[in-house]
Amino acid sequence: MRDPRIRTGKASAAGALAVTALALTPAAGQAATPSFGCEASALRATLAGSLAIEPSVTGRGTACATGATGPSVAVTPLLSATALTASTTFDGTGPRAGATGAVAGLHVGVGGLLPDLQLPTEQFIAALPPISVPLPPALVTTLRLLVPTFPSAIELDIRDAVRAALPGGRLAAGDVLGADVLRSTAAAGCAAGVPSLTGSSEVVGLEALGQPVTLVDGVASQALTLLDTTSINLSTLDLSKVSVTTALDGLTAPLLATVQGLIGPALAALPPIQIPATVAQLTVRAPEQVVAGGTLTQRALHARLTLGGREILDAVAGEAKVGRTGDCPPVDDGPTVAQGGVVPTAAAGAKPLTALSASAQLLACTDRKLILLDVLPGKRSVKVRGAADRALVGRQVKIRLRATGRVVATAKVAKDGFFTTTAPLPSRAIRASNDARYTAELGRAASLPLKLHRRMTLTRLTATNGKVTVAGRVGLPLSNPVDPIRLVRRVSCHKTVLVKAFRPAADGTFSVTVPAPAGATAAVYRLSTRVRKTTNNPKRFPTFTLPAGIDLDRR
Repeated sequence: MRDPRIRTGKASAAGALAVTALALTPAAGQAATPSFGCEASALRATLAGSLAIEPSVTGRGTACATGATGPSVAVTPLLSATALTASTTFDGTGPRAGATGAVAGLHVGVGGLLPDLQLPTEQFIAALPPISVPLPPALVTTLRLLVPTFPSAIELDIRDAVRAALPGGRLAAGDVLGADVLRSTAAAGCAAGVPSLTGSSEVVGLEALGQPVTLVDGVASQALTLLDTTSINLSTLDLSKVSVTTALDGLTAPLLATVQGLIGPALAALPPIQIPATVAQLTVRAPEQVVAGGTLTQRALHARLTLGGREILDAVAGEAKVGRTGDCPPVDDGPTVAQGGVVPTAAAGAKPLTALSASAQLLACTDRKLILLDVLPGKRSVKVRGAADRALVGRQVKIRLRATGRVVATAKVAKDGFFTTTAPLPSRAIRASNDARYTAELGRAASLPLKLHRRMTLTRLTATNGKVTVAGRVGLPLSNPVDPIRLVRRVSCHKTVLVKAFRPAADGTFSVTVPAPAGATAAVYRLSTRVRKTTNNPKRFPTFTLPAGIDLDRR
């Protein structure tokens, strides 16, 4: 294989949204050697169907190599972010290819920034007919002494005045879409002689018009009211923006003032104008993963916004893409499944996911060597549990609290790949906030941050005599009527099967026992339901436990 070269290419505006093929063609005479492609994009968007932007992209159309871009975040008046990064990595000794695309502090606004967009509200105003204001007969007689053909009524165009009277001028203030962090990583490589493709995403603080986006199975579709139904009282119009379309030439200044003085009272006598609402449709996928033809594309966010049937935004944030062609070199001395070796899910044809240990299953669907499985608050401490790659067995893991930046606990990776420890409870001021997040660290490896306060948690997962018992609690208030809890089991990185549906007790606690899956070495479970946000808010929101794994042949 040729030595990898770093190239930085710029996409044209017309081609910025085209998903180009990764450069995967091996050099002549090396068809059997694996060749890798990797590319990353921080943000890609098409605005109003024409303007295309992609400010930070690397690795597209080139052989996979280590590289990074991080341009200015002042993209357009419509989009802003505090950070945009796109990076790729290539390790020829593995071999292994990686890509990371990330956006921090993303803000997407529409109000007042698309003046040429024909909104439903604008279409309504543009169609407003002229208003006829009758003149007193005596005034008409006087006017016709100067202008014999002067009409008995004057015509008014109030459209500019109505536009100016709308709240905020045009659209609602605030971000149509915003997020604190949108980050994806993807990796392709060879492990134990078999190929692997993995991808994961981090989505934090996703909002639409200032409200959290509720995702069900990673998808949300909701109507956004950009401008509410508005009643315009014509007596409040700015008369300087009302146009008189009737010719007033030839009138003396006093008569002209008399005619203009009739406009305000005439408008005040008319009924208000009802302006219809401007409603857009937002569709969000977060995250989104596409696997096809030996290539994996991982996106933290894919959002589309349509208005009146017209697409005004198509955006992808945090995209990482990797691919591989050619065979992986055979390895004879790699660890077997019985020894706890991690077999990538892409090699499921040779080693199914269910044949792995619990820790290996949990790690097989991520490109990280270290993950946190749960942080569970108690009366005086926080129980922290995680899993690590078998290469890290016996080593010390640090647990760091985001709010303070300090290491609050340590744990040793056990032989089964799990680690458990306790940390002090954080102060009440931050205990339920987004800053109460924990990260596991070991050398350069780090887990994603895990939030302390969650509405659904596991308190027990045991396996014995061919049965698995799952117990936990759903935070009150429950939905009314109470939604069922769905217990699912992971059978691959992209598929789960429903094991059982049941309802919690009135206090939110639950415990259920199900048969252990036949022929499986371990199992990974997850539960989900819907709850009310508060006792005064009947709207239901989805909530989930974290994935939890258990070894079946050891309990």
